[in-house]
Amino acid sequence: SKIRLVFRSNKKRHVKRPVVFDRRLGSTPEGLVQEILKLASKKLCCKARGIYSNEGLPVTADNIHDFLNAASDGTALIITKKKGEVVPISPNSSPSLKPVAPPT
Repeated sequence: SKIRLVFRSNKKRHVKRPVVFDRRLGSTPEGLVQEILKLASKKLCCKARGIYSNEGLPVTADNIHDFLNAASDGTALIITKKKGEVVPISPNSSPSLKPVAPPT
């Protein structure tokens, strides 16, 4: 049950580091989160503190299993380095926030 995850730094969005992750790694949800943070730290060469989905939602021990189950191959994860750093929610995740093109 391996899946390809792509790590992106919150500050440098152009940085993309793909990694193959085994969903069975952590025995507990907390362990799973730690494994991802460890991998991300190695890949991005910095201390990874937070994991966010591409939509800007925090990924924690509470929802890591749902997230990984729903994740497709090549799912991007945004990694934050500072405590309390916030990932902007991307507008294309919910249709109601999409900017509407003015009628011409």
